[in-house]
Amino acid sequence: MKAMILAAGAATGLYPLTYTLPQALVPVMNRPSIEHLIDWLAAHKVDDVVINLHYLHSSVTQALSERVKSGTPRLHLTVESELSGTAGGLALAQDHFDDTFVVASADLFTNLNLSKMLDFHREKRALCTIAGVRYKGVRSFGLMEVNDNGRVIRFCEKPPLADEKLGWVNTGIYIMEPDIFSRIPDVRPFDFGEHLFPTMVGKRGGVFCYQVPDDTYWNDIDDPLAYRDTHRVALTKLAPLKGMGEEIQPQVFTGKDCHISPEAIIIPPVQFDDGVIIRKGARIEGPVVLGKDVVVGEDAKVADSVVWRGTVIGKGAKVSASLIGSSCHLNKHLTYEGVLLASGARFERKGISSD
Repeated sequence: MKAMILAAGAATGLYPLTYTLPQALVPVMNRPSIEHLIDWLAAHKVDDVVINLHYLHSSVTQALSERVKSGTPRLHLTVESELSGTAGGLALAQDHFDDTFVVASADLFTNLNLSKMLDFHREKRALCTIAGVRYKGVRSFGLMEVNDNGRVIRFCEKPPLADEKLGWVNTGIYIMEPDIFSRIPDVRPFDFGEHLFPTMVGKRGGVFCYQVPDDTYWNDIDDPLAYRDTHRVALTKLAPLKGMGEEIQPQVFTGKDCHISPEAIIIPPVQFDDGVIIRKGARIEGPVVLGKDVVVGEDAKVADSVVWRGTVIGKGAKVSASLIGSSCHLNKHLTYEGVLLASGARFERKGISSD
């Protein structure tokens, strides 16, 4: 089976962390998020994947170069000179799809059983099936009203007011038939939720909602709280995942050449990438994920945070409920609570600077 990953956009919800990083390369458990998506698709017998790119496309091409060479699954990287929208971007690749196929947004993380969703799609003889999760009223999403047969009877893209009938969230995971392309006009940009799906309500074939079981994990990681929650769930419920390293103690995963002082306190769940250094007196309170070559200084504390590669946390510094970009320098004895730091940020005596 074939699939398409929509990866052309920027991860605006994680600004300023992603000023210099495209959505596809946002790390989840210290691997690019798109690598997890590719693995997930391959686990459900998808052997051919188109990935459309635009924002900082060359960095994605470089990051996936070895995987493209491996051919498992086959990857086809395309570049949009101008953003065409979600449906418009798919239409540009329509010559690639001649049978039932999968579409997924690059800004999601899930363990959805795609095979069961495919069974539902075929049972309903749908033109398009959308994976939907129950709406809990926490964030703004594209929402759907679904009848008892699973057919979508109304769409509303990020409604400003609550509506109890709009009970299902569009997760950005779709199974489609090639006939979908006849519904996409030559208008750009053209999106699924705002433009295409509302025109398909009540039409033959139509759109159905596969109601994702409550024990399945899905999250849109283009949001600071959701991004941290994804790491918490990955550590506590989904581990071990590919690339997490060795589990040296229950829920303590480490990469190669990590140096953890015997006088440091490690409270799981945690994951440390290669080359992490944790000095004496430091305290790590999970859920915590530290990227490659992160240094945690003496008597420093890190709790409920994700820290990207190459960052140095100074002696006695305290970091909690935060997302810290790559190659940051957090000055000693300062407190960083609930912060979102751009890569290269440095706290000096006179304040914060950024490279």
